[in-house]
Amino acid sequence: MKKKSLIKGAIVAGVGGLVVIALMAGVFVGCGHRAYHSGSQDPGMHVEWLSGKIADRLELTADQKTKLEGIVADLHEKRQEGRTWRQSMRQDVINLVRQEQIEQKDIDRLVDMHRQHMDQMITFLGDRVIQFHALLTPEQREKLAGEIEKHEPGHWRKCRFKKW
Repeated sequence: MKKKSLIKGAIVAGVGGLVVIALMAGVFVGCGHRAYHSGSQDPGMHVEWLSGKIADRLELTADQKTKLEGIVADLHEKRQEGRTWRQSMRQDVINLVRQEQIEQKDIDRLVDMHRQHMDQMITFLGDRVIQFHALLTPEQREKLAGEIEKHEPGHWRKCRFKKW
């Protein structure tokens, strides 16, 4: 019975993590996500572009902009770490498939590694959401909530080149 509730908890945590990630991506990237590309894929340029876009939309003060840039830089760094982790996990799966036999303990090990990573990501993203929320004024929070309400689920796929 405990295993079922553990699996259920992992699924809820995973879905919760995906919701947080989707919200952060939607808020930080928006529909004009390709607008920062001016012939360069420089990560610093991307962070600058994201911070500027959010600062403009929410009319942030200079102090808020500085704090936002730190949050966005942290998210960008974590994204790069996640890319490395995914490549490592992919290689682990490939190695597992190439084995003569696969045992349940091998699968459990990979699943546990994935759960631990997802738990860390959920905690990290939750902390950054809290930091971002704390730096906003009540008016800015209301404006952000209105922008989120305005866009129905799946909106990001429909408006590839539109501005929100």
